[in-house]
Amino acid sequence: MAQGDTFPAAYLDFEKAQAAHSLTTPTGFIADGSPKRRHIWSRFFRGEGMGVKKIQYGKNIEYSTILSQRSSGETYSPGAVSAPTNTQHGVKGTAYWRFIRWNKMYNKKELQFNGQEPLTHQFVNLWAEKQAYLEQDVNDFMEDRFFAVPYSASMEGSGDAALEPFSVFAHINGDVSGLFGSTFWTGFAWTTKQGLTPGTAAYGDNMKPQTQTYDNFTWASDVGIFSSMHGMVQKMYWEMPETLNTYWESDNMNKQVILTSMSGHRKAISSMQSASCGDLFLHGKQDPASPDPQFFGIPITWNDTFGAAAVYDNGSAGLATEAAANITGPRYMFINGNYIVPVVSADNQFAQDEPLRDSNRPDTFVIYVTLDYNLVCTSYKRQGMLSPRIDVGV
Repeated sequence: MAQGDTFPAAYLDFEKAQAAHSLTTPTGFIADGSPKRRHIWSRFFRGEGMGVKKIQYGKNIEYSTILSQRSSGETYSPGAVSAPTNTQHGVKGTAYWRFIRWNKMYNKKELQFNGQEPLTHQFVNLWAEKQAYLEQDVNDFMEDRFFAVPYSASMEGSGDAALEPFSVFAHINGDVSGLFGSTFWTGFAWTTKQGLTPGTAAYGDNMKPQTQTYDNFTWASDVGIFSSMHGMVQKMYWEMPETLNTYWESDNMNKQVILTSMSGHRKAISSMQSASCGDLFLHGKQDPASPDPQFFGIPITWNDTFGAAAVYDNGSAGLATEAAANITGPRYMFINGNYIVPVVSADNQFAQDEPLRDSNRPDTFVIYVTLDYNLVCTSYKRQGMLSPRIDVGV
């Protein structure tokens, strides 16, 4: 409740006030209030080690890498005066902490008159509903930030305007320079990523994601979607799981993700089920449906937020979705989640604070959930984007 709000009489009779949301099942209200989305951000937060990295506080988040350079190997004469050749030099990438919070607010009378236990004739549990909405809010907010438009001023570096965590598009995009929008989005040009300039010769392209294009969805074409996917996998040096069970059971392998839009997912299935492929890709002889199609043993996963992202060149120095871009067609993002790492504070990972009492309304409380976080990429050459070279439609 915002400062200055009038105490709503509805608090005294929650059931009556919420008649339009009458419940038929314990989860009905929650399910109806949640948007239909296929979240993926939390997949990269699973577990310590191959998933989220927890570190103690510091001024910023730093990681080190060895520069790509000439070999330190050399021939030498025993006993001769010499110096080490091509000594190794490290470089530090830097991301900054981003601080996020959500809140749940309640009034004592809400709980007093509606109870924290379900009523016998109505499935009303206001406390549980508020908690469920809070969790849904966290889920949706993090998904939106994971796929946010990469504004350099708000994501790169520090300062009053730099409050947003890196999105996956800031790290992986179709720009061959590795800098989002460098060829067309001049108003928000990126010059560095995590404090490093991708084009620096000493980096040897280690700071640039892999890029590849395709021309069609014809199965046997050399410039078709699957031939181009094969080229991308070769560039990424991915390891192929023996079976789908192996993929899901291995934390190392299931961090290899091929991500696309609903349209890209449908077109991949359609191509696999085309006449030239026979019926090998059907789920069953009488079932024309298909699970996630696989390439190189890795499921091609669709995500609606990815598909709706306006992050592609619209031909007029602006941004558009894949359906309205200057070159239309599905994009396929190749993510190696072993090197795109959510870094969180060991002391503040979705931490729930103690209830705070409103000094002007002593019976009203707010509970904050906080997260200190950023999305760090430690190896760009292990990520990639497959894009249409010509219009292929959606």
